Amino acid sequence: NDAAESRYADYKHAQKYYALEREVIDTMTLDDIEDPQEHDIKRLVQSSNFNLGVMESKVHMTYSDGEANLKRAITLAQELQDYASEKSAWWELGNLYKRIQQYDLVKECQKREYQLVIQHEFTEDQLLCFEEKSKRDLSVWIE
Repeated sequence: NDAAESRYADYKHAQKYYALEREVIDTMTLDDIEDPQEHDIKRLVQSSNFNLGVMESKVHMTYSDGEANLKRAITLAQELQDYASEKSAWWELGNLYKRIQQYDLVKECQKREYQLVIQHEFTEDQLLCFEEKSKRDLSVWIE
């Protein structure tokens, strides 16, 4: 998070190229995609929101932009019924809320993520959610 402490602080370039990518996506039609599927553009926008949101959620000056992009990524993933992408976006949004010490929102994100894990049988993620839930529950008792 501290550019002075990072050997590879390239946030400005990454932000620039994600913005350029988004400009390109915003001008695309299905004619620009080889073997297009109905929701390909929406999937690209969802992915772009997620990637930008993850990056922005790691730098304190862009937390609010990161939050907005991750929320858009969740909404689009729900519309697309892309539950794996939605689950990942809830995870990252929860991580952002942890950074800003909004623990009630962390809990809500973990709950939403865990519901997706159970509903859609993402068994490989079930233990991770349980472990995170246990850490949260322990921290409540410790405080």
